[in-house]
Amino acid sequence: MGDQPRTDADGRDVCFACGERHDNARLVTLPNGTVVGLQSKAYTLYCEAKTVLSWTKPKRTEYLERVEKARGAAGREELAKEILRWYAINRGSKR
Repeated sequence: MGDQPRTDADGRDVCFACGERHDNARLVTLPNGTVVGLQSKAYTLYCEAKTVLSWTKPKRTEYLERVEKARGAAGREELAKEILRWYAINRGSKR
């Protein structure tokens, strides 16, 4: 993932948790070419999905159940879709 220079103009480097721009704010490029902020929800979700993908299937299932308890069904579904998205991208690149 490449780092991009910080840009205040488009707001992609604003923290999704607090809405502020932090001193370490920068843009990062995801493996599929999408450019997102380091503190963005998209980057957080990517990192979480990437981590969960490295686990065994039983551990992934258990984690998604805990996510549902903490974030609700919508939160689980959002993460599950992101996991499948990155799985498909990774699988396609290994062929």
